[in-house]
Amino acid sequence: MTESQRRRPPSGIVVGSMIAISLGRAHPRPSMKASTRPTGWTIRERDGGRVYESPMDLAGEQRWSGVAHVGRLPVPGSDRLFLVVAGVHALGSAGAVDYLARNLSDLYAQVGTRPFSMVVISDHDGETVTRSELLCPPRVHQ
Repeated sequence: MTESQRRRPPSGIVVGSMIAISLGRAHPRPSMKASTRPTGWTIRERDGGRVYESPMDLAGEQRWSGVAHVGRLPVPGSDRLFLVVAGVHALGSAGAVDYLARNLSDLYAQVGTRPFSMVVISDHDGETVTRSELLCPPRVHQ
């Protein structure tokens, strides 16, 4: 990727649920992928590492919490990039946006304009985000 390509803003922003977004199509070698379990959608590290599930889907959990993948990924077949916010549930997407709003300058200091993936977890009181933080720190795509 050239320097001028890196300086351009993302082509678009996609916010949605894991059902709506296939991470494998967005990047040929993503560090994260969407997968399913009997309890629902999950975010899985491609290297066989961790699996991130929404606390709302775990047996015995009675809290409003969510997880979301956030990534700056290439547009398939293009040299452009786009921002993906993909919650396992809508609450996870809302929590990820809250995290970005409060931590964008720190994120930029870590990854600059390079493509990356990370996972955010959030807690909610109804629709209000009460906490959002990194569950998996940003991983720069090579």
